[in-house]
Amino acid sequence: MSGTSMATPTCAGASALVRQYFREGFLASGARNVSAGIAPSASLVKAIMVHAGQPMWFQESSVWTLPPSLPHFSQGFGRVDLNSVLYFGAQTPFKLRVLDREVVQDQQTRHYCFLAASQSSYTRFRASLVWTDPPAPAWSQRTLIHDLNLMVQDPSRRLYFGNNLTDGGNAIKDSANNCEQVTIANATGGIYRVMVEGPAPTAAPPTARASWASAPASSVTRETTAASPLLPSSARPSASRSPTTLPAPTPARRFLLLLSARPPSSSSSCPTRASAARAS
Repeated sequence: MSGTSMATPTCAGASALVRQYFREGFLASGARNVSAGIAPSASLVKAIMVHAGQPMWFQESSVWTLPPSLPHFSQGFGRVDLNSVLYFGAQTPFKLRVLDREVVQDQQTRHYCFLAASQSSYTRFRASLVWTDPPAPAWSQRTLIHDLNLMVQDPSRRLYFGNNLTDGGNAIKDSANNCEQVTIANATGGIYRVMVEGPAPTAAPPTARASWASAPASSVTRETTAASPLLPSSARPSASRSPTTLPAPTPARRFLLLLSARPPSSSSSCPTRASAARAS
């Protein structure tokens, strides 16, 4: 069993279980409590699915290997494993924190700080950012209307950008996708600062150039843009210079921030920049 024919029904069933998990109130304590149930947004369900991604082996130059990071062009965010993200009480070795329907304004950066335990058998820290973006015109080369950015600063003050993109060896922000993720595999104890950055406002609706391909429209999705981390350059559609006007962004961007980390992963007030500098 492999391929999209099997992945599609499997993920559809998994997303139904995710919705049931929140509607029946499992998030509060790890046990069913309907009175504590919430109505998950579409972004929350999607975030859980990508947050559950696990790397898979793939063949590259006749050699089987694991991707250095996710997302990766060979497999996107990987294999869905809901047991790696959903919290079920003391039997779960991590804490899950969900911030749904949050809002960030133009040129605003929202800060969230989380305290991870110094000693724990669970060593991974992962943050996922998802928002529902309005549709761009068909075949637009630039399809992202609201360009939010995810950044994570670890206790040593190292900065990570969403989706782990690089250009010439330098880390860059993702400006193509409405789903970003940072994973720190060997996370240490201490305070992790998670930042969601709102984009700079545009004076007028941005202009994009259409990107046409020989394939029919149904086979090329919005993720197949020139800057997408999910496709290698050889698989991206070729460009044709036909200008298309994108819709104007709205002032506020509503988003979902999802985190899982070593216990206690409790939310704490972010230290000021001055105190953070003194602490370092």
